[in-house]
Amino acid sequence: MKVKMITPETKLFFEHLLDPDVYSLISRGEPVTAIGLIEKNNPIGAVAGMLGDNDIFTVMSLYVDPDHRRKGGGKMLMGALEAVLEEAGSGTAVLSYIESSVDEDNTVPPFMEALEIYETSSLEHLYEIPLESFFTSSLFPETFKSKHIKSLSDLNRKELETFNTQYKALNTNMTGALFNSFKPDPELSFTSIKEGTVSGYLLFGKDLGPLKVPVVNLSKVRDPRVTGALLSAFIAACRDRFSPDLKFVLPTPDDRYERLFARLRDVKNLQHNYIF
Repeated sequence: MKVKMITPETKLFFEHLLDPDVYSLISRGEPVTAIGLIEKNNPIGAVAGMLGDNDIFTVMSLYVDPDHRRKGGGKMLMGALEAVLEEAGSGTAVLSYIESSVDEDNTVPPFMEALEIYETSSLEHLYEIPLESFFTSSLFPETFKSKHIKSLSDLNRKELETFNTQYKALNTNMTGALFNSFKPDPELSFTSIKEGTVSGYLLFGKDLGPLKVPVVNLSKVRDPRVTGALLSAFIAACRDRFSPDLKFVLPTPDDRYERLFARLRDVKNLQHNYIF
């Protein structure tokens, strides 16, 4: 096996080994660093990513053909990437891996740990939560009501204009291809609004990208009581709409909800973050 830099001229050779979004970036001439793995002139693996803010390199695609795994190829790819980044003066790289049906065996986490690269809790998380966990918790009463918490569908014209003007300041900036398809459901999305000021929001949408599951996006909120009120209103609305078996995902920019989720049953963090 040997490694080789992937260029716009050779990208087609490795197309089936690259994430489609990454392949599109290469095709558009974006500054993607991509390295291919070859055995007997056959492409069997690839790693690719881009340099971002603060000189942090984000690994956006990592794949080795299943028939060629556990033979040292993945280690060669990561070693070649580290060498390229070191030569370029980029000291930090990040790989964020989200569990899904695309990789039922969850091969990336054990692979990274075999390289002695371990998870960090300082980056984004993506929690999977069954509604039943909220329904059976005493933290969210069925009779919850607050005149300051309204669904987006219940906002009057002035309130909706206020929300549209202010909500971006509370955005957690969850970005990437995974969230491009997110469209909020106005009846199950809520905001905390009082005297012309939006202090928080909870947006609910369905079919989140490749995960094909509902998602809850919570805003940045300084007051935990606002977060609790938003969640309570959402859960109360869900009781008559969904089965307790429904699972949704909740992205967070860090571990800010870890204490809350520790008090709920069957909450799972789908996102594994590695810094190397």
